[in-house]
Amino acid sequence: MPPKILDFAALAAEVRERRMQGQRVALIHGRIADASDLDRHMLRSVRASSDLVVVTVAEHYDGPSANERTGLAASLDEVDLVGLVGDPSAARTIAALEPDVYAFSTMGNADGPTSDELDALAAAGAELFTLSRRGDTLVEWRQRAEPGSRERQRFAASLRTRFGMPDVVAGLTAMRGAKVAVFGETIIDEYAYCDAIGKSGKEPMIVNRFLSCDAQAGGVLAVANHLADFCDHVEVVSALGSVDRRESFVRAGLRPEVRPTFVTKHGSPTIVKRRYIDAYSRAKMMGVYHMDTSPIAGADETALVEEIESALERCDVAIVADYGHGLLTRRAVDVLTRGAGFLAVNTQLNAANAGYHVLSKYPRADYACLHEGELRLDARDLHGDLPQMLSETARRMGARAIMATQGRQGTMMYAQGQGVVHCPALAQIVVERIGAGDAVLAISSVALACGMAPELTSVLGNLAGAQMVAVMGNSASIRKSRLVESVRHLLSAPAEGDGEARRAAGS
Repeated sequence: MPPKILDFAALAAEVRERRMQGQRVALIHGRIADASDLDRHMLRSVRASSDLVVVTVAEHYDGPSANERTGLAASLDEVDLVGLVGDPSAARTIAALEPDVYAFSTMGNADGPTSDELDALAAAGAELFTLSRRGDTLVEWRQRAEPGSRERQRFAASLRTRFGMPDVVAGLTAMRGAKVAVFGETIIDEYAYCDAIGKSGKEPMIVNRFLSCDAQAGGVLAVANHLADFCDHVEVVSALGSVDRRESFVRAGLRPEVRPTFVTKHGSPTIVKRRYIDAYSRAKMMGVYHMDTSPIAGADETALVEEIESALERCDVAIVADYGHGLLTRRAVDVLTRGAGFLAVNTQLNAANAGYHVLSKYPRADYACLHEGELRLDARDLHGDLPQMLSETARRMGARAIMATQGRQGTMMYAQGQGVVHCPALAQIVVERIGAGDAVLAISSVALACGMAPELTSVLGNLAGAQMVAVMGNSASIRKSRLVESVRHLLSAPAEGDGEARRAAGS
């Protein structure tokens, strides 16, 4: 066995030899400043499914020396080989070593892989292994990053001929000064993880053993949290129930930068949407909703309307996330449509309101962001031309723009005076789709309100959604630093010598 700590050239040669022998290689990369950067649960899982576990340590770091950090990695029994590399990103290392698996733990690296690392994984055909904690349960998933499609590459090439990072930075600076209020239902999303035991002895059903439950702040709480990293002033106006109120959890789930105002909907519970998840496959087995969808009324409605009016006086951007569960009544809608300076609206289609809740509930909006199916439901048109539907809806509502999200097909936006803008899907890792639409709504609404071009608004919205589908539900909010890095990666011209990346890694 060669020495455990190798220079990069020797490390690459050893890994190449092991691959030729048919061994399965796993790579972990990072600064490795302390033990938390090498999660032992992750190492054991990777060790169990790999023949060779390699750790590469980023050389430049204001902390423990490179020797101390490589020594820490080499001291662990689960690690076979350790190398020191000059690049803080793992992209060039992935290209050079071509591992079978690239592993990270959300407990040691909450941000996960960067865009260039995902591209390198896709090019190498490597598997992404992720370990995260959900309550008391450790959840693992494995997925291959999708290679950049030709459409995505063409879109990026076209985009960079018209825009650069100064345009993005200027837009984000403008967003910082926006005063934003978010209106709509508070929802607590619960994930109950179970293990299927087998068929019941006496009933035709599958019996599951409960493992753990993880609760997350969803609904308007998630929308407001996404904006906390982008805007200095963010507030949320919503309602909690008088039954099973859960106010402490709700307030703790909001980022400290968000100002909350809650009225009470008496006789109702705070909305809880619980999904039962198979812990092994992460497949959703069943959903149980705790809610009262009857409209808020009487003194409760009056209190809500007064708080909406007060928030509209303080804010210049109003974002309505209307989930159709009885909070935003005709009276509330009238106040919002008359009093908002810039009004952005989403009317979500879900199991509790199918067929009864459409965008036409709002007589006007400056911007609407909704799924294609929600737009088609509002237009009563299943097969019609989508661009025409967007333009007609925008004209009817007097909107500056309308965006339809299309899942794997990306987004399509119609902007008055500029026509249709299509942005391909920019997500490369998809863990779960819940919460992605809220992220797109949040970021694109403020970007458009602050004067960003429709193309850049679409890109920021898509990249926000891409961040969210890479995590479980609303377990994280959008990070501005990650969004900026993703835009920079999209707008950067292909690096010279990309074909030499594998030989140049570590330099």
